[in-house]
Amino acid sequence: MLTLYPSNRLEILSQLLQAVLSYRRSGTLDADVILVESQGMQHWLNMELAQHQGVAMNLEFPMPSRFIWDTARIVLGDSVPRQSLFRREVMVWKLEQLLADEATIAAPQCAPLLQYWQDSDSSQGQLKRYQLAAKVADLFEQYLIYRSDWLQQWQQGTVADDADEQWQAYLWQALLADAPEHPAALQQRAIAEIESNFEAYAARLPKQISLFAINAMAPQSLQFFQVLAQHIDVHLFHLNPCVDFWGELQSDKSQAKAIRQQQYQQWLDAGQSNPLLANLGQQGKDLFNGLQQLGVQEIAAFNDATRDVDNTPENDSLLACVQRDILNLSDARERPRAQAETDDSIVFHSCHSALREIQALHDQLLHLFNADPALVPSDVLVMCPRIEDYAPYVDAVFRKPWEHDEVGQAPRLPCSIADRTLLDSEPMVNALLNILQLPDSRFEVNQILEYLRVPSLQRRFGLIDSELETIEYWLQQACIHWGLNQQHQQQIAGASYQLGTYSWQWGLTRLLQGFASGQDLMVDDVQWLPIVDGQQGVLLGRLMQILEQLQWLGKQLQQPRSAEQWRHFIEQSLTELFDEQEDEQYVIDHIHQVLAEFVGACEQSDYQGDIELSVFQHYLSHHFSQPDTGNHFMTGQVTFCSMVPMRSIPFKVIAILGLNDGVFPRQSNPLSFDLMARHGRRQGDRSRRGDDRYLFLEALISARQHLILSYQGRDSKDNNERQPSLVLAELMDYLTYGYGWQFERDVKQQPLHPFSARLYQPAAHQTGSFEAGWMRLAQHIEPKQRQLVIDTERQPAEPVTATDLIQCLIHPLRYLARQRLQLYLDIEQRPLSDSEPFAVDALMRFDATQRLLQAQLAEQSVSAVKQALRGSGQLPNTPLIDRELDQWSDRACHLAAAITDIGMAPLAQYSVRLGDIEISADLHWQQQQQGIICYHPGSDSAGQLVKLWIHHLLASSVATQPLRSVGLYLDSKTDQVICHQIPAAIAPEQAAQLLHQLLEARAQVLSQPLPLFCRLAQGIWQSQPLQPLDDKLADGSVSKAWRDCVESKPFAPLPGLDQDPYFQWFYQHEHHYPVPSREVLALMETIYQPMYQALLGGQGASL
Repeated sequence: MLTLYPSNRLEILSQLLQAVLSYRRSGTLDADVILVESQGMQHWLNMELAQHQGVAMNLEFPMPSRFIWDTARIVLGDSVPRQSLFRREVMVWKLEQLLADEATIAAPQCAPLLQYWQDSDSSQGQLKRYQLAAKVADLFEQYLIYRSDWLQQWQQGTVADDADEQWQAYLWQALLADAPEHPAALQQRAIAEIESNFEAYAARLPKQISLFAINAMAPQSLQFFQVLAQHIDVHLFHLNPCVDFWGELQSDKSQAKAIRQQQYQQWLDAGQSNPLLANLGQQGKDLFNGLQQLGVQEIAAFNDATRDVDNTPENDSLLACVQRDILNLSDARERPRAQAETDDSIVFHSCHSALREIQALHDQLLHLFNADPALVPSDVLVMCPRIEDYAPYVDAVFRKPWEHDEVGQAPRLPCSIADRTLLDSEPMVNALLNILQLPDSRFEVNQILEYLRVPSLQRRFGLIDSELETIEYWLQQACIHWGLNQQHQQQIAGASYQLGTYSWQWGLTRLLQGFASGQDLMVDDVQWLPIVDGQQGVLLGRLMQILEQLQWLGKQLQQPRSAEQWRHFIEQSLTELFDEQEDEQYVIDHIHQVLAEFVGACEQSDYQGDIELSVFQHYLSHHFSQPDTGNHFMTGQVTFCSMVPMRSIPFKVIAILGLNDGVFPRQSNPLSFDLMARHGRRQGDRSRRGDDRYLFLEALISARQHLILSYQGRDSKDNNERQPSLVLAELMDYLTYGYGWQFERDVKQQPLHPFSARLYQPAAHQTGSFEAGWMRLAQHIEPKQRQLVIDTERQPAEPVTATDLIQCLIHPLRYLARQRLQLYLDIEQRPLSDSEPFAVDALMRFDATQRLLQAQLAEQSVSAVKQALRGSGQLPNTPLIDRELDQWSDRACHLAAAITDIGMAPLAQYSVRLGDIEISADLHWQQQQQGIICYHPGSDSAGQLVKLWIHHLLASSVATQPLRSVGLYLDSKTDQVICHQIPAAIAPEQAAQLLHQLLEARAQVLSQPLPLFCRLAQGIWQSQPLQPLDDKLADGSVSKAWRDCVESKPFAPLPGLDQDPYFQWFYQHEHHYPVPSREVLALMETIYQPMYQALLGGQGASL
């Protein structure tokens, strides 16, 4: 007998199942058979039965397809194999062999298939055949479930005049040559055998089975259980969202189509109700209609959670009312009523990013836990369309704060993340798949470093994380970019690539020669690097050992192998490369399991040929990309998971993230040769979009107290509005017209950043944040606290160097941030490049010119410096570099000649004490001691002029005679030497006074952010240093200089301050960057006006 138990509550269905199981019809030791569609449902049901009975044991939970196959084996005997030969994993290898078979190639109906792969080489041809076979196998698997009548017709030779159907029928007939009976035919034969001769098999079949909470079933599977129910008890526990008949409900789209067909009156007469059930329930409606067509005994157990025993309202929350509307097939829009303002049973969050969704959810859950002491983490389920998009943020928000919280102040919400793929979650699996790409790899430096960061590989070769920094430094200094050696580079870039530089062999040779000799030598155009010292040689040896192992693997992987040989090779490679620990045993076991399944599928399909690496790699990538649905689900913590069908498990709190338009419901584009998509839908057909819509409906009816719905409603870059998912918009529309819901009021618009002051206001008591760190930052950026406050009594250590004063005036905000706040915003480690340098940048040009200049001043060999620069690997190795070096050498020669003409004494240190502060500097005096000389192999920037001025003041304060200092620079366009002189002598007392003013300005800069930029001063005072400040303010020259200094312009020699991180940090609340105040400009006048007045007489003369 087939008994149907419909209910809108899964808890009630479990109680009914418990009652059914208590009346045993089988033997005491016989297991009870319960068919479920997911491991998550099996786990929940086990826990639910154990909670009510004290123990849950002797239960079997097969999938429906597995149960049908095992029953067919019992009925039809050993002629039915233990595993179906028509499983996708087996069919794909059979089809790959068929596609390569000469008969298939010669068959005229298969001509369209040859266009896809036949023109490729052997390796790519096999990969394309395998990929095509995988798609066809997927399609045939769907045909077996939903279009078995087509397969029967093809088997009988009835094929339509359609090109795609003809080659599919040919392949299907070829598959049947090895296995005449496919699963659909076996199922029909088993049904006939059960109907005619059940008594012969009754003792081997269970006395009763239960199908629990399955919301979709193919018609032929439903037929199988209907026939079986004629002989044994079949209990079908159906999660039905509605107590009334809803098999003829039509979605809004169907209604609109009917209106276009002028059938609107018919719809009015039909009494269409509840748009949520109509629009979201299409997938479940097919099973509902299929059950209604069966002769079943029905025991309904519906429950209205909004009413108590005497039918008076008990729970009048918005969530309960929506669930009641679905249950009773009613439409709240017909009798609108207002929603209570304090109702938080359905909460909508609009955020700017996935990270902000997680942060807002974390705060929302903490509010719920505070409000309900009975709520525990296991009562919360969080779903999203793809868990990998949110897993890193879950780890950062839910786990890291309390894992690294030493004082125990961070709130802890234990969580687990289910449905993750091993490819995304396990470094060892990712490293394994990357290693399979070694034959095609360029051996980029960053790729090798990624291997070195895998913990299990580090343990195998005795590395630790701190040593990776040393290795990275070596590789950067050795200029290793890509390629094992010159031969390997030629294999990738072509025979014309004759450099051999930038490769691993070239760079490691430089390190080894430098380690052995301890000298910085140039030998055979290779610059040795003596940067590996002592015991570091062992670390260098380990690096070379790893590289040799990877090189050997790259060669071995090029050879095709049989399935068993591939398994043996990978298992051996795993042992040689990785040292797994106990917590990684699960990953190793999973890898071995995938390899065993790979070998088993090839053996079942009788696949005899060798398999190319590309095919094997594609197979592993596909399997490791599948979510692990049986791990980390419902572990007693807050559960994060993907939105997977058949998981209609009740939780007190259900949250769904990522409900954006185009993201959910998820789209699945059918193949161009998919005949099911071409010929239209039948009852019972499943689709990704239909599954997702029904999954949203199940979540809506499975939430018991709170439903949290989140989407990214604003763009994080430009704040433009983004649309929610269609299912979310439908729910919003229903709440708007049925319960007075308002978008502006009821959607919680989360701020862009978690440190927004809005999250810590009294009005945000139900939506605010619990994160103390963000609150401290929010307090610092409050409008009333935007003025930076610094302890003026705490001064940095003395003495002061001239470099300090120079840096203070070049960039006062950076100087303040680094010296007093210990804030370094622009120090970023330059990542290693996977490509050799192709062009010369400004930094390369300056460094090379500086080295050439120093060589000429020291009367050293310029050609030796050029050779060292070529062999360093820091410059492009192109024929044009010789011309570049000659040009830089000429520039350096011009500047060196000018310095020699004036005469320069060796560098010497001088200092002067002003009060309690001593100022020191390293100065180059002119030979006749008539002044100091400053030189720079670059332009005469404002910073260089400040350096000349400060050095001149320091020299004047200790000199016994009047000084005339000189600054020599190079014009970037003409390569001419530019000379700046300070012709007017400055008395020592006046120099000391001006230095004292600079020290006072430095003290003010260290107390508050002051824009005393020398770039700005150059635009104000360089041309007219004697013009009064008020006149400069009046004629707009100050404003113009400020704009030129702040605003970035195309092709400008320097970027504007608006691109500077320190300027942005101190001016983050200013939108128009106001001109400095009159007081700041007056302070700048005392600093820079004497300087430019002194420079006016000898400014910018060319030599």
